[in-house]
Amino acid sequence: MVSDDEGAPVLSSRHVVGGITFNKGNTSVSAEFFDKKTDGLTRTVEVQNSSNSFEGKSKSRGIDIFVKQDFRAHSFWVAYTLSQTLEHFSYFDTDEYQRALHDQRHELKLAALFQFNPFYFSANYVFGSGFPDPFIDDENDFERDYHRLDISAVYRFNMRKMDLEAGISILNVLNYENIKYDNFIHVPDDDNSTLSFHAEAVPFTPAMYLNISF
Repeated sequence: MVSDDEGAPVLSSRHVVGGITFNKGNTSVSAEFFDKKTDGLTRTVEVQNSSNSFEGKSKSRGIDIFVKQDFRAHSFWVAYTLSQTLEHFSYFDTDEYQRALHDQRHELKLAALFQFNPFYFSANYVFGSGFPDPFIDDENDFERDYHRLDISAVYRFNMRKMDLEAGISILNVLNYENIKYDNFIHVPDDDNSTLSFHAEAVPFTPAMYLNISF
C-alpha cells in the first residue's frame, strides 16, 4: 500500500526530548524524558472475510533512567523505562485514547561485565511488564511478563603466531516462555491469502564459538 493524501496517510510525528547526565569518577547517571505524538497511522481490520483500513494517531511519553558503575576492570549497568503509549483510530466508539497494543509500562535491564584476563564473563537480564491483551476489555489485564537472562564466557589466548578466542553463551537461561509482540511468520499461500505460523520468542539456547586470527 502506497501512502498518499487519501488512501493511506503519510506518517508524521513530533518528538520532544530532554535529559540530564551526571558523571563523576567511575559513576555515570542519566535521566531522559521523552514525548512523542504521531499522526497518519494506518490499521487494517478484518471482519467477516473482509478488511477495511482506518486512520489513527498515537501519543507516547515516559522517562529513561540509566546508571553505570565501573569497579576496577568490571562494569555494571542498570536501565529502567517508565512509559505509556496511547492510540486512537477512526473506528473507535469514543473519542478517548486507548492503550496501544505495544504499550509496556515498565522495563528493567541489568547487565554486568567481569574481566579476569584472559577470561571474560558477562550476564544481562531483561524484565518487561507485558503488553495489554486485545481480547480482554479490562485495561488492567496484561499478557504475561517478559523475562530473559543471558550469560556468556570468553577465553582469549595466543599460540605462536595465532590469536585464538573461544566462547560459550546461553540465551534465556531460565527457559522462560516469553511472548513476542508479533509472534507470527506470514507465508503466502496464494494470491489472496497467507498462512500464519506461530513463532515463539528465543527459548533456552546454548552456543559455542572459536575465532582464529593470524
